[in-house]
Order: sequence, then structure tokens, then C-alpha cells
Amino acid sequence: MREERSTARSTNNAAAIMVARGSRAALLSILAAASYYVAWPVQAFDTTLHDIVTALHNADPSHPLNLSGRNLRFFDLSGLDFKHADLAGANLLGADLTDANLSHVNLSGASLDRAIIVRTNFMDADLSGASLFTPVAYLSLEKARAEAPNFTGANFSGARIVAHFSQTSFRGANFTNAQMQWKRRDQLKTPERTQISWSDLSGATFTAANLENIMITSCNLSNADFSRASLAHADLSDSNMTRAKLDRADIDGTLFNGVEGLASVHR
Repeated sequence: MREERSTARSTNNAAAIMVARGSRAALLSILAAASYYVAWPVQAFDTTLHDIVTALHNADPSHPLNLSGRNLRFFDLSGLDFKHADLAGANLLGADLTDANLSHVNLSGASLDRAIIVRTNFMDADLSGASLFTPVAYLSLEKARAEAPNFTGANFSGARIVAHFSQTSFRGANFTNAQMQWKRRDQLKTPERTQISWSDLSGATFTAANLENIMITSCNLSNADFSRASLAHADLSDSNMTRAKLDRADIDGTLFNGVEGLASVHR
């Protein structure tokens, strides 16, 4: 037990040094190490990176590549154009998707937990029922717009999301029935909180979504639909909610400090 603790401590120290250097390869190593220490199941890769690159090169959007259910954990898929591929149920835990084009891709039920999604294009992608637990969306502490992924028009219905996003486009995205809070098993600890700031969520749909304790601050929420959503103890401060909908939404303890357009909100 003492040796395991010592090994874990050494791994964590090494990981901290590598992160400081800002290396994507280092991030992948850290995520792989983390998978060992939290006892994620170890499975052999059932597809090689060469297979994927070759298949995508030969693929045509009119005949999408079928990668549904594939185990792509920790694969370096950066810069690849997935050409409308089917990745339903795929395991992309810790995968590097930097600069990848996943627009119009079927990612329903896929796991993107701890995936690196810097500048990744998810425009109009189907992420229904997908899991996005603490993905890495930025390589710098400034969270620059140039590093942000693009989720314009993406479908997150029923997805489970715990993440931090800034200067990101979710314009017209669908979050119906999405779960955007993760409750720890240890009830004495504060639940993980999704935070979205300075982002475009105009026209997004949050019908019946669980947004308890979420922070959506300084965002464009104009024409967003929060009907029947749970916004209990959420923080929407300094956002633009012009013509947004809050029909039958739970706003117990919700913060609306500095919100623009409240008078036009439909309740």
C-alpha cells in the first residue's frame, strides 16, 4: 500500500511538470496514468490508429465510416476529418481530438470523458446521450477564443456534461434532458459544477434539463428555451436573456444579477 501511494505521488508530480510545458502528448500521458489510478477497466485497443487514418482517407461523407462502439481510448486523432462518420457508443476516453473535424458526426452515447477537444469542430454533431466529463478544451489558462471547440447546432439531448467552457459557440444547440451536474458519491463534498462563460448559447434549447448549480455567466442566452428546466441555485449573472423562455422552470435560488433583457423573458 505504501509503495502504491509513493508511486501515485511520483506520477502526479511528474504529471504536473509535463502540464506546465503545455504538451498535448504530456496530457495524453497524464490521462492514461489517471485511468490506472482510478481503476478504469483496461481493454485492448480493437482498432489501430493506422486503420482509422487509412479508412478516413478513403471514406466519403455520402458513405460514412462506421466506427460505432469502437475502443479509441487515448488515441491521437488530432487533425483528422471524420467525414460524417458513425461513432455512436465509441469510447473516446482521453483521446486527442485537437483540430479534428467531427461536424455532422454521430457521437450518440459516446464517451468523451477527459478527451482533448481544443479547436475541435462539433458543428451539428449528434452528442445525444454522450458523456463529457471534464474534457480538456483549452491548453492555456487564458481559455482563448482561438482554442475553443465549436458546438454550434450540436445535439446534447440526454447528455451528461461536467465541463468548463469559455468563448465557445453553442448557438442553436439542443440540451433537452441533459444532465449538467455530477453529484459525488461522498455527499459531504461539493458536486462538480459546469461553468460556461462569455459564450454564445443564443437559441439553445434546455427543455427539462438539469442545470442545478450551473454557472452560465456573461453569455448570450437570447431566445434560449429553459422551459421545465431545473435552474435551482444556478448563476446566470451578466448574461443576455432577451426573449428567453423560463416556462415552469425551477428558479429557486437562481442568480440573475446584471442580466440583460429580463423584462422580455417569457415565464
